[in-house]
Amino acid sequence: MNSIKREDLQEYCALLTQPSETADSIANPLNSQGMQVVALPCLEFLSVPESIERILQTYEESKWFVFTSANGVRKSLDGQGVRNVLLNHNRLACIGKRTSDAARLQGLSVSFVPSEQNSLGFAMEFPKFLSGKDREVVLLRGNLANKFLPEKLSSSGLSVEEIVAYETVCPSYSAFELELKFSKLFSFTKSILIFSSGQAARNLAELSRKLDFFERLKQIPVAVIGPETRKVVEELDFSVFLEATKPDLSLMANEILTNLREI
Repeated sequence: MNSIKREDLQEYCALLTQPSETADSIANPLNSQGMQVVALPCLEFLSVPESIERILQTYEESKWFVFTSANGVRKSLDGQGVRNVLLNHNRLACIGKRTSDAARLQGLSVSFVPSEQNSLGFAMEFPKFLSGKDREVVLLRGNLANKFLPEKLSSSGLSVEEIVAYETVCPSYSAFELELKFSKLFSFTKSILIFSSGQAARNLAELSRKLDFFERLKQIPVAVIGPETRKVVEELDFSVFLEATKPDLSLMANEILTNLREI
């Protein structure tokens, strides 16, 4: 499939809903090809100080600490005491490559990443990896994480403790700020929405309803990362034109540029 010419891409606008920490990964490739971008972060991650303190209080060298997201890595290390402890801990596991990359970037030593990089893959492979080793596991997660992973690990005979390392919230915007963002998006005849999580889609829907823009937004084609995000997006009655083949924002940007003709 032929990509759209650079000069024609100036007619397109993408609304990015990613958190500010990760938005550049997709904004920069799109901008560099001439596509216009409106950033409206629909997720914000907040540390939970009492949970960070709990890591220290329950710490034991024999425990395995499991990160289920890059955000969990960053927010768990907000406390200097926890950072120092985990930097010297060699029983760290990550749910996938993006998470392990974030951990290693912080100087952590990751001992396990599943070959199938999702909750199911981790739940199937990690208990076998531990085998006869110590089987106490601490999951460092967000407040919106579902119960699949801890329940699956527990059913495999592991002792599982959950610690909410961060909370996911919707950023606050004034009506004026939202009006500016949506007006710019609607000024383009060719626009797309980009979601990398179902919660971001829910939050955008809620924000747009405040100004009665939701029905207009539903007319704009959507690009998503992963089947779980797609499921939420379609439940909200958006139309998906692209599901990224891998959970990587930079690769997703290239796939968007390649498939824009479909909208």
